[in-house]
Amino acid sequence: MANILSWIGMEREKSVLEIAKKHTEKVKETVDKLENAFAAYVKGDFAAKDAAIKEVITAERQADYIRRDLLDKLSEGILLPPDREDLIHFVKRLDSIADNANAAGRLFEFLDKPLPNGIPTKLYQFVRTALLATNKLGEAIDAMTKDKRTVLAICTEVELLEEQGDEQKKELTGIILKSNLDAGTLILLHDLIESIEETCDRAEDSADLVRIFAVK
Repeated sequence: MANILSWIGMEREKSVLEIAKKHTEKVKETVDKLENAFAAYVKGDFAAKDAAIKEVITAERQADYIRRDLLDKLSEGILLPPDREDLIHFVKRLDSIADNANAAGRLFEFLDKPLPNGIPTKLYQFVRTALLATNKLGEAIDAMTKDKRTVLAICTEVELLEEQGDEQKKELTGIILKSNLDAGTLILLHDLIESIEETCDRAEDSADLVRIFAVK
C-alpha cells in the first residue's frame, strides 16, 4: 500500500484525509436519505417521501461542495502526480454515487401515486441494495489503513451487492411490464430504475479502485 495510501500518515496531509472522510460520509448520507424516501413511499406517507427527497438533494449538494474543496487541496501538489491523479479519479467516481442517488430522488418526486403488484416494495428493496453497497464501500475505505485482506473481502461484498441489484432490476422490470401502467409512468419508472442501478454500479466501480489501491 505504499503508493496511494502513503499520504495518509503524513502530518501535512491530514487535512486532506479529514475532507476525504467527510466526503465519503456525505455520499453515504445521500443514498441513506434516498432509502428513507422509498421507505416512506411504501408506507403511503407522501409528505415524508417529499421531505426525504429534499434531504437527498441537500446532501448531494453538500457532497459536491466537499468534493470541490478536496480537489482544490489535491491540486496544491502535496502528492506525487501519479498518486494525485489516482485519488482525483477516485473522488470523482465516489461523488458519482451521490449524483445518481440525487438523480433518482429528483425523478422520484414525480411519482405521486400508489403503484400495483408490490412495485413500491420492490423499488425500496432495490434502493436498499444500493445503500448497502455504498455503506460497504465506506467500510472498505475505512479499512484501507488497516488490513489489505479485509479491504479485498469487503470490496467483494460490494460486487456481490451490485450483482444482486442487477437481479432486482430484472425482476422489477418484469413486474412493471405486466402491470398495465400508462406510458408516462412506464417512462418515469424506467429512468428511475436506471438511476438506482447507476448508484449501485458506481459503488462497485469505486470499490474496484479501492481494491487496486489496496494491492499497490
